[in-house]
Parts: sequence; C-alpha cells; structure tokens
Amino acid sequence: MLRLITAYLLLISVALASETWDQATSTANNEVYLESDRATFYCGCAYSSREGGSGSGSISDAQLGACGYVGRNPSSDSRNILSWEHVVPFALMPVYQWACNAGPGGSRRRCERNIEAARPMIFDLHNIVPSILQVNQYRSDNRYADLPDNASDFGVCEIEDTSNLFEPPDCHKGDVARIWFYMHDTYGVHVPEAEWTMFVEWSELDPISSWEVLRERRIYEQTGNRNYYVYGTEGNRDRVGLCDWEFIAE
Repeated sequence: MLRLITAYLLLISVALASETWDQATSTANNEVYLESDRATFYCGCAYSSREGGSGSGSISDAQLGACGYVGRNPSSDSRNILSWEHVVPFALMPVYQWACNAGPGGSRRRCERNIEAARPMIFDLHNIVPSILQVNQYRSDNRYADLPDNASDFGVCEIEDTSNLFEPPDCHKGDVARIWFYMHDTYGVHVPEAEWTMFVEWSELDPISSWEVLRERRIYEQTGNRNYYVYGTEGNRDRVGLCDWEFIAE
C-alpha cells in the first residue's frame, strides 16, 4: 500500500498538460512536430496532418514510396494512417499494473476517464512519437531488443520485428533509451537489468542530436516537464545522432 501511495504522489506531482488523449496528440502535432519536422519516428515517412485537430493524419502511397516503407500487408489501410505511439507502452506503465488492470473493464480509455493518476503517465509528450499505424500494430506492447538483421522485411525502413520483440532503427536507439530512462525516473517504470544495460549501450552509440534537444524543449514549454537525459546539452550539430530524414535544428 505504501508503494501505491508513493507512486500516486509521484504522478500528481507531474504537470498535467492534457486532459484527453486527443488533446495530447493535438499538442504533439501542433506544438512539437511542426510542419518541417513531420516524419514518422521509426521509418521517416512524411505525413500530412490536420491542423488544429486531434493530431490525426495520413500517409499517402507516394509518401510511403518516398521513404521506402514496405509492410507485410501492402493492401492494408493501416499503412496510410498516422498513429501516435507510446515508446514505453501503456501496458508496461506502473499505473496499468496496479490500477488499470486491477479491476473489471480495465481498458486504457476507461483508465483515462476514471483514474486521475493515470493521465500524466499516459499523456506525457516525452513518451509520444508519430508512427505508421501498421508499424504501431506490429510493435503493439512488445519490448525493445537487438534482433538479427533481416528478421523481418520493411523495405528501406530499418526496423526488425518478431512476435514479441521490436528493434528500432540504429539512429533512434539512443532516443528510445533516453525516453525509457525518463519514464523510469519520473513514473517508476520497471526496466529489467539486461534492458537497462542495452539502453545504456544504445544511448552511447546514438548520442543526443540537435533535433532531440529541440523536441525536448518544445515539450517542456508545453508541459513544464523536462527530460534531464536530454536537457542541458546542445546536442550534436553535425549529423551525429540524426536519422537521414531529420534536419539539423537551429
């Protein structure tokens, strides 16, 4: 019980910038991922977004062709839909384990509506990135890992996926690691020792980029929450730490 009380006090100490998921994704779309920054996190596919809405968007066949993405089901409409994804999945967040999944009807939406302590964790912009819906569906709640090359085929998109593990592109492994570190420190997300070691290696191999610093600052301006694993550095102002599709922030 003491652990639950401590976790709850930790959650309510975090600034709540959004009351709904649509508000969170709208802020991400309109205040963080500005027009020149709009590329999906894993594959770098440009997307078209509806301004001022809930952050919904689409990815045309031409945009998929330009980024070289190939999915397992090319005829699926999910290839053409923008999705906002949790880097740390909701199912791995502490609030899901001790509250949302504890009673009947413990779905994420019901948890958002009924459990106030869940909202800061679910709506935290540091943990939300744009993704192709189909990629989000493949990844689901899977944990990250280093997988053999060619474990799966997504065309030019350098991700690997199995039934229960997912590997991001090398150029975003450090970004993933620093988000997990932040979620661990802020909300008590459990990171197994082997994964922590892997994330440390990823963070060293993929150093902080200038875009990552700009993204963190924009999120802070909207929420008042800092990711101290990114904050405090200017980031690399050459192409170190950047994916091919990312720009160098001014």
